[in-house]
Amino acid sequence: MRKSIVSALTLIITVGPLLAACGNQTQSASSNSNQPVNLTFDWWGSTVRDQMTKQAITDFEKLHPNITVTPEFDGNFTDYFQKLSTQVSGGNAPDVIQMDYGYIKSYADRGALLDLSTQNIDLTNIAPSVVDSGKVNGKLYGIPNALNAYTIVYDPAMFEKAGITLSTRPTWDEWAKDLN
Repeated sequence: MRKSIVSALTLIITVGPLLAACGNQTQSASSNSNQPVNLTFDWWGSTVRDQMTKQAITDFEKLHPNITVTPEFDGNFTDYFQKLSTQVSGGNAPDVIQMDYGYIKSYADRGALLDLSTQNIDLTNIAPSVVDSGKVNGKLYGIPNALNAYTIVYDPAMFEKAGITLSTRPTWDEWAKDLN
């Protein structure tokens, strides 16, 4: 089944913030069969992300010689989502897409993404809190491959000059209290 292959590919390709499978096409083949399968995969990002993704696709195809992945790279974030919106509206979205957290709910709510929780995907090596970030209304529509770590960098001398003394490792609560 094409959706099973999409799920497998989603786990193998690990270069975007959130990957999702579009749920509008099926094909009776699996990643374990010898039946040829063709998938399209679209993403945005830098030249480095493009190169890493293409290498991941090559590695995936070596593991699954019956699967051919057609890459569709769009470097610009805005152009990517304008194109994707048009493709989804026209019923010809790529099989696997890179999805931004700001868009996943919208695409899931309109039925454009496959509910990956219906697939047999082993997520035991991914922290539940990470997996949950790909869920909408309790269904898994994307598998995050990474998370951003929020950080603050500050100049202690400038804080002292302003009369604010922070501990060496302030907590978020201390930041909130001292900066209000």
